[in-house]
Amino acid sequence: MEWLPYIHDALEYIEGNLLTVNSPKEVASRLNISEPVLQKGFQGITGYNVMEYIRYRRLYEASLEMTCSDIKVTDAAYKYGYDS
Repeated sequence: MEWLPYIHDALEYIEGNLLTVNSPKEVASRLNISEPVLQKGFQGITGYNVMEYIRYRRLYEASLEMTCSDIKVTDAAYKYGYDS
């Protein structure tokens, strides 16, 4: 299986929907592949499973926003999907 086009499309979907994507199953269904296949290829290419990647990207974006604006930590946490 040629992984790069699938992983590229997965990353594109995740980045375009970073605040709303909820699960690897959602990403896999958008790509018309199974979740285990997506997870295997994604981890093999990026070194992260899909949810780790999403969490790290949200955390990074939250940290950028907090350093570049006056947003409160709690507001950034809720915006980027963290409960605490």
